[in-house]
Amino acid sequence: MFLIGSLNKLPKETKFYPPNLMELRLSDSVLEADPMPILQELPNLRNLQLLSSSYVGTNMACSSNRFLRLGSLTLSDLRQLEELKLEEGAMPGLMSLEIIECLQMRVLLHGLLHLKNLGQVKLRRINPQLLEDFESSEGEQFGRIRFINSIIYRKALRMMKYADHHGFPIITFIDTPGAFADLKSEELGQGEAIAKNLRTMFGLKVPIISVVTGEGGSGGALAIGCANKLFMLENSAFYVAREILIPEACSAILWKSAQAAPKAAEKLRITAQEHYRFKIADGVIPEPLGGAHADPLWTSQQIKFAITQPMEELGKMDTEELIRHRMEKKHEGI
Repeated sequence: MFLIGSLNKLPKETKFYPPNLMELRLSDSVLEADPMPILQELPNLRNLQLLSSSYVGTNMACSSNRFLRLGSLTLSDLRQLEELKLEEGAMPGLMSLEIIECLQMRVLLHGLLHLKNLGQVKLRRINPQLLEDFESSEGEQFGRIRFINSIIYRKALRMMKYADHHGFPIITFIDTPGAFADLKSEELGQGEAIAKNLRTMFGLKVPIISVVTGEGGSGGALAIGCANKLFMLENSAFYVAREILIPEACSAILWKSAQAAPKAAEKLRITAQEHYRFKIADGVIPEPLGGAHADPLWTSQQIKFAITQPMEELGKMDTEELIRHRMEKKHEGI
């Protein structure tokens, strides 16, 4: 269910919601009251996205033993949000957490360490201090969350080998701020995992197309981005040297504010338009007003239109030509 537009308040009783509601997206709802106490009572909810001023308050809280089936949570463009508090036992099955453009968020989520199944955390265009606090946090549980990258790279490689074995073309979708460059990550084989992906992808015998849907950061993006064709959504970015070129960090240094991230991205020449101009990207895919998340169905159709013909062209190449094309593509990018 996708609800767009201002709402006075959410219905408190669950009977007003579809009994099997599994996915809910709210955008521009301008809710003043915390929606979590109501939404956490939906028994089958698995994917929750609060987008673009859907909530204009400062705090959200989730009770223990609620959101039992929730697997994915996205908070995007909630400009007033300062804290999301999770009591122990809340969201026990959460696997993916994404926080985008919550610029006032100062406090790292309480209860994050209790999320045993959490395997993916994306923090984008947020307060630089919050990002720094997260990355510098110590302890076994924080380590488990931060070092999941090496496992993800190996899973991606396993699926690409499977596709190669059965002759299936490969399409990868890139949206990662990059790998964490620290001692623990290397101890767990992150560098080796990325290098193995790079080496293997250059030798795969099937066509590969990569699409950057958000951030394409550093080795994390390259680990699934050694493709014959690279396409980028018009608001996406592709860059290396994460600690230096990430737009939020650059804007905080030069303009003393993370809100200047779009200006920084333009100056750093890491935007889709710059990559297309330099022939690193093979095409720029349009997004709807407000970004891809405002209309995912329309965006997915644009992606389909962009990659269909190139995939047909790549499918006519023999194995040796495909591999040579992929190598030459990377050399041209360099």
